[in-house]
Amino acid sequence: MRTHIVNFLIFLCVVSFVSSCAILRPGNHSKQVAYFQNIDTTRMTQSSHDFVARVKPGDKLTITVQSTNIDASVNFNKQLYLNNSINAPSSSIVLSTKSAASADYYLVQPDGTINMPVIGKLNVMDKTTDEIRKIVESKVDPYFTIHDKPLVTVNFQGYKVTVIGEVKAPGDVYTDTERIGLMEAIASCGDLTVYGKRKNVMLIRENANGAKVVHTFDLTNADIFNDPYYYLQQNDVVYVEPNDIKKDNSNIGQMTSLWISSTSLTTSVAMLIVNILRK
Repeated sequence: MRTHIVNFLIFLCVVSFVSSCAILRPGNHSKQVAYFQNIDTTRMTQSSHDFVARVKPGDKLTITVQSTNIDASVNFNKQLYLNNSINAPSSSIVLSTKSAASADYYLVQPDGTINMPVIGKLNVMDKTTDEIRKIVESKVDPYFTIHDKPLVTVNFQGYKVTVIGEVKAPGDVYTDTERIGLMEAIASCGDLTVYGKRKNVMLIRENANGAKVVHTFDLTNADIFNDPYYYLQQNDVVYVEPNDIKKDNSNIGQMTSLWISSTSLTTSVAMLIVNILRK
């Protein structure tokens, strides 16, 4: 009788061990980590390289007007205009903390407009910074003579995209060039980890109507360079999904706890039975 019980206990231990091995084994998944696997056969087109950033609601623009006629140009520069108004003897303007923080840029309103000193409202929706520069120049020109023509510059402030998921350093990526490609953004975050799913990198973009647009990339295919979504717009979000290996590994902690608990229980029961049989 004791022999049968001992054999049964040994059988339970073996079953527990085999079960734990099955749980902890992540599986035989292929790690496809190489990018652009068909680069030799892919023909690049010019379309994606013609990308130019266009303004949409929520963007921040810096606009400066410079001229040898300082008295005239100061009125068209937001920060200088506010300072000039505050320092004026008859002024009763109080610059709030919020206004001070935004005094060096123009926030594009939901209707696609900005409000410049003297000039007033300008429609900048879906325009490039160069197109806006020409509009501002045409508006301020009448205030200057031919000898002190103004120099107008227009730029995005904090052109930002966000990269999250299976990259080494997820977070916001800033650029001053108004043009950043998908691979540049990923490289700025330290590249994908070995657990990043190369064939399903997701782009989340908000269009002018506030609706979310989702687009996916296959980084193993060099055709992404021809993709019209390759160059990222301001406030785009790139999400790198974890592959099956990472998902399996994330379950190991939970399954390991369960296995340890069951093994401990089996061991305790076995020791109890052995002690009873010894009496």
